[in-house]
Amino acid sequence: MKLMKNKYLVFENIEFADSLVKNTTTLNILPDIPNKYFGADYIRNMKVQDDTLLEAISFELYESTDYWDILLVLNGMRSMNELPVNHDIVLNRADRELLKWKEKGKLLSIKINDEVIKEKYDNILNIEIEKNEKYRYIKYIASDDLAELTSELEKIKEESKINKNILI
Repeated sequence: MKLMKNKYLVFENIEFADSLVKNTTTLNILPDIPNKYFGADYIRNMKVQDDTLLEAISFELYESTDYWDILLVLNGMRSMNELPVNHDIVLNRADRELLKWKEKGKLLSIKINDEVIKEKYDNILNIEIEKNEKYRYIKYIASDDLAELTSELEKIKEESKINKNILI
């Protein structure tokens, strides 16, 4: 099985179910992407369609899926699952949250009428829509500048390894 590649985040390879996979539960600490790459000279914005994967965006922008992690970091995402999804999924999420809320009310023996349920559902749905739209527009580095960024990140990683060896 082929491992998903990336350029910035560093995950150890581990064996799982007779396959080699990335251990995404632990992340080696990395230096921040230099601030200059967040300026107008480097940053571009694009609108993300529903159900698009970071790997697909990486391929569209850079003709390689390997840069998904740089897109994740540039946009301050904590998960690959934060990109917009279709409205049915948003409704399902809201339904699950309402169900959790109703169950909590049952546990506390709270009587809930239909009007209160509708109001709560509307609030939950608005929150889910807001979360879904958070990364409708994402930042990316122009493809002409990507080689410069990756080169600089490699230098920083190497310097970090050298410094770690000195400290040991």
